[in-house]
Amino acid sequence: MCPRSFALFLFFLTPPSAARLKGADPTARPCQSHHHSSTWASQMSENEVELSSPPTDGVSALAFCPHGRLLAATSWDSQIHLYRVNSADLVTSLPQPSPLLDCAFLDGGKIVSGATDGALRLHDFESDIERVLGRHANGVRCVGKCAAVGAVVTGSWDRSIKIWDARTSEACIGTYAQPDKVFAMCAGVLGANSPSIPLLVVATASRHVRILDLRKPSDPLQIRESALKCQTRAVAQMTNNIGYAMGSVEGRVAVEYFDADPNVQKKRYAFKCHRTPVGGEPTQRALQCHQAHDAHCVGLRQFSCLRTFALPIN
Repeated sequence: MCPRSFALFLFFLTPPSAARLKGADPTARPCQSHHHSSTWASQMSENEVELSSPPTDGVSALAFCPHGRLLAATSWDSQIHLYRVNSADLVTSLPQPSPLLDCAFLDGGKIVSGATDGALRLHDFESDIERVLGRHANGVRCVGKCAAVGAVVTGSWDRSIKIWDARTSEACIGTYAQPDKVFAMCAGVLGANSPSIPLLVVATASRHVRILDLRKPSDPLQIRESALKCQTRAVAQMTNNIGYAMGSVEGRVAVEYFDADPNVQKKRYAFKCHRTPVGGEPTQRALQCHQAHDAHCVGLRQFSCLRTFALPIN
């Protein structure tokens, strides 16, 4: 068997205005021609910086701290790796008892991580203190911070989500059963007007989707079935809070809207942004909505591939 090697890159993306000067159509759906692929590959290679001391196994999650100067990477090598963005240097690596599946910053000096052993751990890089906030009965697949309620939310392969207050000794403040193993989730709000509803979108095995009000998570606002026929790997809420995007293992993305009005639901659509046969590689690993521009960023596991799309999400 050939030895495996791993690398981690920062991609400094060209602003949309500059992309338009190059002749790109910001409203167009992604084109998969060799010409466009080579253009993007050339542009990305000019703007990428390889981070020093990458993880020694597959990267499971990435998270930027609130001020944007630090990047955390969790990995199957059972370590949290913290990098300084402006220099691409490794700040520290924290060995853990088991492989890590996800992480989220609480502030510039604290991060929470979920692991395959079911533990949710709080890491304080400034004081060098670490503690276990609590446990799931199986691996913690998703970790997120919901600013609207000031809480940490986790989703697990044990078919549950938990809500945590990291400031208290008895951190777990609620456990809520889900229809199947949790594979992806995102926290946000519903609606732009105040007061907004603190929202959690949960995607599980068997294509279940639950849209929850975190003030009463045992009573779902909506119960849906994924429009994608394959397993969900990522979900991200739109920055205008009117819907969300879901990504599947086959490289397809679905754009969904919260409003159940039939006229709004007519806007739903899906497209295949990474064209690979079902059951083949690469597998879509991450999906994020850009905070400043109407764009989605989609990443892959196994291959070094990152694509951005300007989508008609309004």
